[in-house]
Amino acid sequence: MLEGLVRDWTRLGWDVSAWAERWPSRQITVEEVSSGDPYDIFSQFLHQLTLADLVRRYERDAPATYPSLACDPRLELPEILEETKVPEVLGARRVDWTLFGGRDPIVLVHYHSAVHVLLCQVRSPKRVLLFCPEDGRYLYPHGVDTEHYSKSRVDPAAPDLARFPEFRRARPLDVFLEPGDALFIPVHWWHWTAASGPAISAAVSWRARFFDYSFPNPYVRNLIAKRLRKARES
Repeated sequence: MLEGLVRDWTRLGWDVSAWAERWPSRQITVEEVSSGDPYDIFSQFLHQLTLADLVRRYERDAPATYPSLACDPRLELPEILEETKVPEVLGARRVDWTLFGGRDPIVLVHYHSAVHVLLCQVRSPKRVLLFCPEDGRYLYPHGVDTEHYSKSRVDPAAPDLARFPEFRRARPLDVFLEPGDALFIPVHWWHWTAASGPAISAAVSWRARFFDYSFPNPYVRNLIAKRLRKARES
């Protein structure tokens, strides 16, 4: 963890309600679940809401159905990046951005197949459970024949050990990020995040080099999943 790495970002006023006041009609990409169960991965979907509608959803809906931000701020909120500098620790790397957050956001256990991520916490504290690639065998991932092959079926906050007994053998790192802190998440490392209240994080990502990959798993899983996807599309 890099304590205070993006402390300056916390002074920039990143807040969904404030953005809705400035740009109420701005379309923003969010993720939600149609079933209302945040762990029902097969009912998750991406779509767009205006910022004003997003705030109304937080005021009206039950917590289980809150949409979460899942947008590229360079395209959808470019104004907020005008004063936001990429941390010097990343040097001259070419990076991508994803903005996550909303009200009581949870991100299920997953890994990134080809990128490293610097997770930057901007608003509200966040808990992160980080699992090494070797623990993937205990996380019961979805099958390689599904688009969710890089995601786990286990809720690490309340694991069903009758269904997933091998999860007992996983050894996560439990990290608590305060606003202004950042966490490096290497390619192929599994992670779960949760925050309370109005929370915002920025994931700054860059392409991992081939020799950073984890062999044989999850690299082999990625390879099989990609080949199966190509076969279905052909």
